Amino acid sequence: MYEGYEQLLCQNGHYHIVDLHRQQSFWQHAYEMAYGSDEEEKNWRCPDCQAPLAWIHGVDTTNDAGDPAHLEIKTPAETCICTACGNVHQTKPVTYHIPENEGRRVKHSF
Repeated sequence: MYEGYEQLLCQNGHYHIVDLHRQQSFWQHAYEMAYGSDEEEKNWRCPDCQAPLAWIHGVDTTNDAGDPAHLEIKTPAETCICTACGNVHQTKPVTYHIPENEGRRVKHSF
């Protein structure tokens, strides 16, 4: 049985992971993602900023066969210390540069 996940970056560099166990049909999903015809890919929006998908990288973890892409930080996360509870809270998520040599850039035609 296949095990793995996809690394996603939106156009603003926010990072997300999609576990492929949640996909109904991995092989259909993999084919559509490879050829860029998946409506899910075209309609995906970043939960942080609503920007469209810009980059995707599949990681096969079935037999430790795949490695995650190395992501370079563009801007670090911003935090604050809450005056009410004293805990550190993230106020702005980290963003990453979109890799040029790993994964696949997503092309959109809006």
